[in-house]
Amino acid sequence: MASIPSTLLKNKKLSEKILEENGGLLTEFNSSRKPDRENFIQRNRIVAGISPATIVVETAFGGGSISTATFANTYNRDVFALPGRIGDKYSQGCNHLIFQNKATAISTIKDLLNLLGFNDPKEKIEELFPCSKTTIQLSENQELIHKNILENPYISLDDLAEKISVSSHKLLPVILELELLGKVKSFSGRQFIAM
Repeated sequence: MASIPSTLLKNKKLSEKILEENGGLLTEFNSSRKPDRENFIQRNRIVAGISPATIVVETAFGGGSISTATFANTYNRDVFALPGRIGDKYSQGCNHLIFQNKATAISTIKDLLNLLGFNDPKEKIEELFPCSKTTIQLSENQELIHKNILENPYISLDDLAEKISVSSHKLLPVILELELLGKVKSFSGRQFIAM
């Protein structure tokens, strides 16, 4: 008589508990299949499909969260990413998603809730990066771009580039700087608003 591998037994018990508590299970694999690493990207496709938004908190360039964000973008779902230090390996994926306009930078839970449409939180929302009273001095380029975005809410990257006669590949790094400073928010379709 063959024995059942311990991982399958643990997963079977977990799935039974989920069902007992009125939860749901969704899988493309039969119950005899082991939770193999090569199936994680296929799982991420399902997660991105059933989620109204994907929030990437930490990932390296080749991390699984990048595939989930890519699927979410393909499905026209909102994607948000928490920016991090440029030299941090596990922030590079988030920063890259933001830089490529494949995710909106988030800095506060309150902003995230507003972006997701939860405008009336019942509890006090604390900020991930509390605002300081220090005024940020923008460079001349940052000021020009911020002013044009402020005057033209939801302006697209191409329209902004045309309006100020600067190529889009030169605009993107400055827009990323403005996002990290909390002065600009980006949305799907490379559209921007000023804060």
